[in-house]
Amino acid sequence: MKTKNLTAAGAALAISLLSAASASAVEVYTYTGNTFGYVTNDGVPYGTGHLAGSFTTALPIPNSFTGIVNPVDFHFEFKDSLDIPAITPLQQGDLFSSSFKISTDSSGHIINWTISLLNSKQILGPIYSIFQINTQYEASGAVDFGVHLVCLNIFQDCRSVESQSLFGNPGSWTNSSAPVPEPHVWINFLLGFGLLGAALRRTRRQALPALELA
Repeated sequence: MKTKNLTAAGAALAISLLSAASASAVEVYTYTGNTFGYVTNDGVPYGTGHLAGSFTTALPIPNSFTGIVNPVDFHFEFKDSLDIPAITPLQQGDLFSSSFKISTDSSGHIINWTISLLNSKQILGPIYSIFQINTQYEASGAVDFGVHLVCLNIFQDCRSVESQSLFGNPGSWTNSSAPVPEPHVWINFLLGFGLLGAALRRTRRQALPALELA
């Protein structure tokens, strides 16, 4: 009986692991920019840095595609020697916008892009903190740009806290698939481990009288 219980639990656990192997996947596109050519802090040149980020799509972007992409998630930041301001969907403030225009080649690799991100948040009274990130590589040219503004009103009387830019030297993209377990996979996992735990507890209870008689 003990062996049958353990065998059944082990089989259920094996099924859950096989299910995980067949889980769906999302596609992650990662951008690495080159070193900024111009970095300032409140108008004073300083340090170095670069633009970096990634966005995730539910399916790979088609080959030879040009158009708007709607990511399921993204994270972009401009790195410098003082701070790493970032923009993600979870940081949405009072004013938030994102746009992803992407072109791919016949192999699905990104060759042209225009990505614009903006997040504005009211921090004190009428004062707003505004982060903006742009990266572009089109026929009109290439630019990586990041800025942090503090404004006395929304986009009025603004002062640049940090500003970084790079022109004519686009960064590079890589893409990879990341597995995403579907709901039934988690159910199978829980079922497998539950049966295994129950079998182990039953085996332990059956073994206790034998230990007491010994």
